[in-house]
Amino acid sequence: MEAFGASAAIGSIADADFLTATFQGADAVYAMIPLSFTEPDLGSYLRRMANNYMQALKTAQVKRVVVMSGWVADLIKSENVESEFDNLDASITVIRPGSFYTNFFQNIDLIKGKGLIGKLLTLRYSGLWALLTGKTGLLMGNCGGDDRIIFVSPRDIADAVAEELLLMPENKTIRYVGSDELTCNEAARIIGTAVGKPWLKWVLLSDKTMLQALKMAKVPEKLAQTLVEMQAAMHSGKPLKNFHRNNPRMGKIKLADFAKEFTQVYRQK
Repeated sequence: MEAFGASAAIGSIADADFLTATFQGADAVYAMIPLSFTEPDLGSYLRRMANNYMQALKTAQVKRVVVMSGWVADLIKSENVESEFDNLDASITVIRPGSFYTNFFQNIDLIKGKGLIGKLLTLRYSGLWALLTGKTGLLMGNCGGDDRIIFVSPRDIADAVAEELLLMPENKTIRYVGSDELTCNEAARIIGTAVGKPWLKWVLLSDKTMLQALKMAKVPEKLAQTLVEMQAAMHSGKPLKNFHRNNPRMGKIKLADFAKEFTQVYRQK
């Protein structure tokens, strides 16, 4: 960052005093709260971090704020902290990006389909012939199959945020950001083909089965419930309708472009 002329302020968004000191004199702030997969209550964590931002932004009297949210956030009560910023005396824009391409990195082990678990999953969801012919690996979730998803590159999000930081709308605005629209199986085929598994598919699970799988993976229960709720919202198609209702300009980086980057990481792992 410093090589590009930025000044790095290294600290935690859990530290409101640090945020306040960092925001002093700033014309604009991009407020992003990273998801935490160790917090037992994701909603409580998000609200705490949003309140830290609020306290710091008010004290520093920042007049332009761009807030990272998500394309299903308005449908998930526990995840939606957009309204936490409503009382700021500032110009506010909420960014609602689709599903990050980088989420595929979390599924590398599933895609590889190695070990006993990989064989059992292949047998259950792809059949004996797939197992015997070595066609292991899959993606899975309570959003999957032919569900249509808006996927997004972090680079396209960065471009959208950079544009917004230079604007000063009078009223609160919402901007959806996407890079590619595909069914889950179409996305699986692109990723699978890139890594030498053109048969890769995205299995659609029930909410109950998905919740059980997350618990088996030792994900905290309230967090697991929130993740299931998020995918259930995507499966419903409501976020997709909201996205198209806002008619946003799609980004430049398609999933096929990201698949090249994914393949390098996949092979290294």
